[in-house]
Amino acid sequence: MDPQRRLVGEKVRLGMLREADIDLLIDWDDDGRAARLGDSGPAFPRPEPGQRKVWGERLLRDSVKDFAIRLVDDDTLVGTISLGQIEWSNGVAELGMEIGDPAMWGHGYGTEAVRLLLDFAFNDMNLHRVQLGVFRFNSRAVACYERVGFVREGVQREYLARDGQRHDMLLYGILAPDWRAAQSSG
Repeated sequence: MDPQRRLVGEKVRLGMLREADIDLLIDWDDDGRAARLGDSGPAFPRPEPGQRKVWGERLLRDSVKDFAIRLVDDDTLVGTISLGQIEWSNGVAELGMEIGDPAMWGHGYGTEAVRLLLDFAFNDMNLHRVQLGVFRFNSRAVACYERVGFVREGVQREYLARDGQRHDMLLYGILAPDWRAAQSSG
């Protein structure tokens, strides 16, 4: 793959988050629907000044590799994807992703973004393993991760209490050799 095109797919490209994106990120957080799918904490509205501070500081951090997910056609921000908890000595990182606007769900943007990020993680960052946790009820995310090659490695039973019910957290991982083998076989 051409290194100049590594972070660009057919539908989305991965790029930097900008200060100008913060308003939209705050709106997504205020909506709460996406947060309920990926965050184990209560999805309560947080004060705007605090949100601005959190995002402003996050844009400056080097410990988490955050990317904006933008549409190739018009540069619209549709989500964020990141590699965090990076253990450089072991070549391990944790993937996190959010497609913030529910109107953008189900279009394949997340799947393509994950593929682009894994390619970057394994080929540019030289990581060996990328892992994640996803709630069992988040069926779109589970399908996305399995479609790109993540292997379910475990379950944290009844991890989440939400809406009066208990929900499992599924644990997934993918290794660089498995990713490369899948890419070379088409």
